[in-house]
Amino acid sequence: MKIMEPSVSLVGGNVFYTNRPKHVELCGRVCYKSEAKITEDSAEKFIAGIIKRGHEAVLEHARITLNLSNRKDTYRLIQQVCIRMQKGGLHDYLTFTQYDGVCIVSGNIRAWRDVCKFMYHTGTFFPDSIKRMWAENAPFFPEFFKDDDPYIPDTITDIDPAPGIPTFDDPVLRLRHSWYTLRFICDRGVTHEIVRHRPASYCQESTRYCNYSKADFGGEIAVIRPFYLHDGDLDYFAWKRGCEAAEKAYFDMLNADRTAQEARCVLPTSLKTELVMTATADEWLHFLKLRTAEAAHPQMREMATRAREILAEQDAEVFSDEQIRDAR
Repeated sequence: MKIMEPSVSLVGGNVFYTNRPKHVELCGRVCYKSEAKITEDSAEKFIAGIIKRGHEAVLEHARITLNLSNRKDTYRLIQQVCIRMQKGGLHDYLTFTQYDGVCIVSGNIRAWRDVCKFMYHTGTFFPDSIKRMWAENAPFFPEFFKDDDPYIPDTITDIDPAPGIPTFDDPVLRLRHSWYTLRFICDRGVTHEIVRHRPASYCQESTRYCNYSKADFGGEIAVIRPFYLHDGDLDYFAWKRGCEAAEKAYFDMLNADRTAQEARCVLPTSLKTELVMTATADEWLHFLKLRTAEAAHPQMREMATRAREILAEQDAEVFSDEQIRDAR
């Protein structure tokens, strides 16, 4: 049994001009711990498989922003499409901001695909900005983008406004449309709390598919040491014995020809897991407000405090103490 320390790290976000296909593949492969299969040209094949199998939740880890300030008709059209989706009982997850002449709409890849599929099935006209979005992100829109389509414009420049141009100098726009992906390495008890934040997207190491008896995992389970337990103390040894007993029971079940997903029932809450979480800045503020509070679970607060430091390094203005305190 391996005893590990928890950690939080930044994986990506719009501020890094993230290569979307590679970013999505990296997040998706966390589920199966198959990152070793990543190559220079593996992302598009991975995404094609995701779309074919209908596992589009993985696509939520990359987002697209359109600055439609000079294309207000397109902005209004997309808004109207989303209203029609809602009236039909469908969800849309795009974010709209319009004020002082600025029109910004953003959303994750899955949300954009849902909107495009609705537009297609209802015979809605596709504006140039949407077509250009397909061209800029072709692996994610195989049903729509064709290389030989003569109607794809080559002069549209409103995809993902770069940080620093006037629209994103505004902290309100960064708050609503900037996004970040963090990787948490922690125990499964902590992740049960993290995933309760629903306006976010997740990929997590799966105990259904990860068989810890295999060589890829060193033939052992890994557990996270709670920071309040110290080697040499009675409570530390009680915790360690409990984890070792769980590991033995897990391998006994595997040796009795139970599958990994069946044997996982005896794994401890302290089992190490990896989870990537993608959310917009305003949802991260909500997360930090709740999870850094004194009432939060100690290990959850430990992770959230580290996340707070990382995000504040990226945008000190948006992730200030005042903004966290006043978050919804």
